[in-house]
Amino acid sequence: MSSGKSTSSSSGRDLFPRMEHPLREVPGSAVQDEDEADACSITSEMIRTKLESLEPRAYTEPTGDKFFYTRLFGREGELAVEDVDDFQQYDAMVHREAILKGKAKHVLTDMQRNDIRVGMPLESQFSPGMELVNGTKRHKFPEIRRPSATRAKELHPKLLRETTRGSNITEVVDISSDNFIDRQEENTLWSEKPTNNYGSGGEKKYHLQRKLARPQIQMIALGGTLGVGLYLSSGKAFSISGPLGCFLGFLISGSIVLATMLSFAEMSTLIPTTSSISGLASRFVEDAFGFALGWCYWLSFTIAMPSEVCAASIMLSYYETFDLSEVTPGFVALFLVLILTINLFDVRVYGNIEYCISLIKVLLSVALIITMIVINVKEGYGFKFWDTKKSQGIFTYGPFRPTFDLSDVGSGALNGIGGATGRLLGVISSMLISSYAYTGSEIGFVASMECKNPRKALPSVTKRVFGRVVFLYLLSIFLVGLNFYAGDPRLLRYYAPERGLDTLDPALVSFFSFECSNASISDYSNGSQSPWIIAMQSSGMCLYSSVINAFFIMFGVTAGSSHLYVSSRTLYSMATQRKAFAIFATCSKAGVPYVSVLFSGAFGLLAFFSVNEHAFSVFQDFANISSATAMLMWSGMCLSFLRFFYGLKLRPDIISRDDPSYPYRSPLQPFLAIYGLCGSMLIVLLMGFVVFLKGYWDTKTFFVSYGALMLFVICYVGYKLVRSSKIHRLDQLDLDSGRREMDRIIWDEEKYYVSSVGEIFKKVISWLA
Repeated sequence: MSSGKSTSSSSGRDLFPRMEHPLREVPGSAVQDEDEADACSITSEMIRTKLESLEPRAYTEPTGDKFFYTRLFGREGELAVEDVDDFQQYDAMVHREAILKGKAKHVLTDMQRNDIRVGMPLESQFSPGMELVNGTKRHKFPEIRRPSATRAKELHPKLLRETTRGSNITEVVDISSDNFIDRQEENTLWSEKPTNNYGSGGEKKYHLQRKLARPQIQMIALGGTLGVGLYLSSGKAFSISGPLGCFLGFLISGSIVLATMLSFAEMSTLIPTTSSISGLASRFVEDAFGFALGWCYWLSFTIAMPSEVCAASIMLSYYETFDLSEVTPGFVALFLVLILTINLFDVRVYGNIEYCISLIKVLLSVALIITMIVINVKEGYGFKFWDTKKSQGIFTYGPFRPTFDLSDVGSGALNGIGGATGRLLGVISSMLISSYAYTGSEIGFVASMECKNPRKALPSVTKRVFGRVVFLYLLSIFLVGLNFYAGDPRLLRYYAPERGLDTLDPALVSFFSFECSNASISDYSNGSQSPWIIAMQSSGMCLYSSVINAFFIMFGVTAGSSHLYVSSRTLYSMATQRKAFAIFATCSKAGVPYVSVLFSGAFGLLAFFSVNEHAFSVFQDFANISSATAMLMWSGMCLSFLRFFYGLKLRPDIISRDDPSYPYRSPLQPFLAIYGLCGSMLIVLLMGFVVFLKGYWDTKTFFVSYGALMLFVICYVGYKLVRSSKIHRLDQLDLDSGRREMDRIIWDEEKYYVSSVGEIFKKVISWLA
């Protein structure tokens, strides 16, 4: 019996705190009315005064007190509640606690919004004991009237736990600034509609707005990927590795990118934030890691934009009627103005423009696939250029080039490294070249900052966009490789020669058809170096090749527009994380980060380096810088996912990957992410391997190839020295911020009932694209 009484007593104390007497019946209405009236008599100003008077440590120590506010705002001279000895009194206390919680929550929200204002007395803007740093001295302000935003942030964590018991709140690891990602919607740096937040001086502050639909995100990603990387740079891969070597290089690079995209899609789908890729890297790896990764990513697309413009200007040289010395600078300026103007539009308008242009790109890519099939059948090529037995004289056909000859300019590639080693080096070179073609595959993750429903859009965009890109790339590379000789001297070379085709053996030149354009005889820097243009010229399709070349110019300009979009949003997200100047987070009323757009767009002036005879050399340097930094980003994305993957395993209270409510689960994890990490890092380390071959050392090529890696190390070490960041422990990773907020949002999705003919047509076009 004694043991039973002991158990009962213990249970009662757990249910009713501080209960030491048996329950008894009393008139409950009087008790409840009295406590409710007492709670309602406590004004917001009284609550504010009480919060300001307490030390921050009072809110950082967990108490487990169910009547925290009742004790905090007790009657005069009372910091504890009397013992509860009846149920009605306990119920009244719970009701009073709820009223006080609601009031405190509103006060805290208001305190967070009260930032420093110009014109307010200085003493009214600091909390008790707040210190201002001036050099090495600290000055204290003993008299205050109201708290600053910084003080409210110090008081925020404990009170937030008391007022939001319904959330699965964990201790948050600081990744960008105090409680940045977990702020209320009106305080975040994105919104579904224009916001009227005020900064210092009472000026309105606008942020990114979620206006992009899933088809627009999909087309922006497609538009950024389908550029000159495939239709021009692939010529360099063909010339050094042959048709099969080029295909294998694109296949291997594509598999690495696919592993990276699927892995990161899972993470960013569960936790979509406005801090983009660098923010998630900061959260799951280290703040310095995210800082270095973010700036490398910004550099990648900032350089990729003038690279695309440079390639577009090169393709203008296809048209002999132009005096390139006079026309090229004007066209470069026109292209830059178009790119900048499009990016300054409202993001919804920008999305619609990209949708239309990218749809044209996809349809044209399909048309080129059909054209290559027609040419192969018409000319009866079959696998002629893949068959070594059908070689003619000095023209050695086959799936690979005879040797790995970096000096070959179309004379047969007979003086390089032969055998299996030469073929392996050719595939590796093709893999490095193709990495530039895949740059931009992750644009959908950046655009998700302005996506209406990222949890639903990202998995679909990732799988559909990259599936179509890989399909178009591999099929296009395979088919075009059937229709021309990989040793054609018109192809883009690994090292751009300084002399034109006039210096080659006349018998060699006479073998190839130049009836469509005589410009290719006089100079290498012309638009005839695309494999598709060469295949059509060799088949006598002169007018068609001229039209296609014009579309290739459009491909380059529109891809440059997508690259400026990514670089500006990356710079914006860095500013929101306090890793770039705050001015780069400035947006227009329409939610366009125009300061970031203008600053990143200014680097497009580098494209004017392409107005001379060294245009191809400039283009290749830009392409190498862009692809090297992109590879670093992909490796960082895989590493971030791996830490997220193992951190989530340590937190089964959050959510399980096997849970039906888990938004998206990528396959074959964690092996898929490990493959992506190792593959991308291998490409980074091999990016400039040719300079280590005997006789091919070039200082400029070395720094162009490994400059991105050097920049990453400098940014990483520099940030650690200045900010003293450290790698987060797996069991302390923040898996809540951003996820909880997205859980609470109910998206107003479009509802489809009976589709009309027009709607069915749009769905078909969307599926094809």
